[in-house]
Amino acid sequence: MTTAAKSTWHSKQGEAADLGSWSLGGQTSRQFSVLDMPAHTTLKYRKPGQDTVSELQKKDLRRVLDEKEREAHLIKLQERGKGGDLQAREELRHLEAGEAAATPLLLKDKEELRQAIQRFDDRDDEVDDDDDHAGDRNVGEESDLDSSDDSDDEDEDEEELLRLELEKIKQEREQARRKQEEEEKAEAAHRKEEEINAAALKGNPLLGGGSAQVKRKWNDDVVFKNQSRGEGEKKKKFVNDTIRNPFHKAFLQRYMK
Repeated sequence: MTTAAKSTWHSKQGEAADLGSWSLGGQTSRQFSVLDMPAHTTLKYRKPGQDTVSELQKKDLRRVLDEKEREAHLIKLQERGKGGDLQAREELRHLEAGEAAATPLLLKDKEELRQAIQRFDDRDDEVDDDDDHAGDRNVGEESDLDSSDDSDDEDEDEEELLRLELEKIKQEREQARRKQEEEEKAEAAHRKEEEINAAALKGNPLLGGGSAQVKRKWNDDVVFKNQSRGEGEKKKKFVNDTIRNPFHKAFLQRYMK
């Protein structure tokens, strides 16, 4: 391949012609390509609004991350709420109202907790002792502190009792669920075994309670069954003669007779 037809080679080469012109005695040319000119001589810096160092220092990245996570959580709750999830709807209502984003209890657990509170509520057992202690109204600060401590202890005891009662209810519900699953599995296994035994009895006529008559096929008494049984089988023969072969005889018998 020739190297003479390179009309755009030197312009695209992008190098200075420092080899010199031999017609001028080998003097080096001072021409240079535009591709060899210096470019990008300054660095590019971030402009305002492009997360500069000062903007990043002022920005609360933790708060931004929390807001994004909260928005994503709200979107998931909305999708679950549209699908009929009551727990998601309850949590979404709390989040939209500005309350804590803790997961609320289920509706059944709330009902059980309310019943437990009513069961262990000691407000009805309080006795009005105003007449008995009418002369003791000037009790010191120590007695007030003791009474407040006692009330705090009672509240803690009530909370502990409620928690234990709720745990007990959950355990009972879990045991009932497991028991029901085991009963369903046992019933399904028993039903399957009965079906297998029934199929075996029906399949073997000797074990069945009825007669030992074999079931007939659906095509035993059809009209066109076994029609060719009485017909004789035609013998195949070959005659190497175009006039005496069976095809020629049948042709003459049909068209020339």
